[in-house]
Parts: sequence; C-alpha cells; structure tokens
Amino acid sequence: MAQLTLESLRSAGAFTGALVEKKVAITLESGEEVEFTTWIRPLSYYDAAQQVRISNEDDILARRICSAVCDEEGAPVFRLSDVTGYNEDGTPVMVKDPKTKKDVERGGLGQDVVFALALAINEVSGLGKQKATKKETLPSVEK
Repeated sequence: MAQLTLESLRSAGAFTGALVEKKVAITLESGEEVEFTTWIRPLSYYDAAQQVRISNEDDILARRICSAVCDEEGAPVFRLSDVTGYNEDGTPVMVKDPKTKKDVERGGLGQDVVFALALAINEVSGLGKQKATKKETLPSVEK
C-alpha cells in the first residue's frame, strides 16, 4: 500500500486540474438533436466549498455551469448572464433582432441545454454515481 503524500496523490491522478472532454447531446425545442464537444472542469475542493458558501444565494446551478464548462484551453465558456439571461443589475440581456434591428430579450439557456450540461458536469465529477456495495445475506434461521 502506498504512503499518502502529495507525490503519491499526484501520481494517482487525485488532483482535479485536468479538463475532461465531453460530448453533449441536446434536443432543441424544434425537435432537432445537436451534439457539441465541450470540456468540463471536475469539481475540486475549492468549487465544493464555494458552493456551500453560496448555497443560500440564487443561481447555484448557473454558477456551477459557469465554473465547470470550459473551452479546450480551460477558459470559461459562459458568464452568469449567459446562463440566466439577466445582467448583474437584474436587467435582461438584450440582443439585436436580425430582422427588426430592435433590441429584444435574449433569455437564458434553455432547460434542455442546462440539463445536458448539468448531467455532463455530474458525470465528470462522479456525482450521482452509486458505489457498488457488498451484498450481504442474512443467516437463515432454522425453525
């Protein structure tokens, strides 16, 4: 059995620095299924502690998506306003409508996208996995 040291943990891959490439399949409201490649940052001690600290605040899932979903270089893909559809001051994110050229609310990420990203994050971080347990049998009782 190896001694617990930083080096033995590093050799075992126990640190969360490496991004994990994931394919994310999303069914859009139109019924079209699209697939994207993204990189997920596994949940670290810092991330878990941060989530406990903000557990009474809004947008916990949005914050987790922002911290976990990265590009190939590890830069976040989303800002909080990208996920929620609202700026920090509570105003909606506005975009130009290409047809009317007027400002319209863009909205937040759709539920299918949010669920697919949350599933990918949980898979990478090992959340929701059930560990195999030994099946115990009770001794038979003779009558």
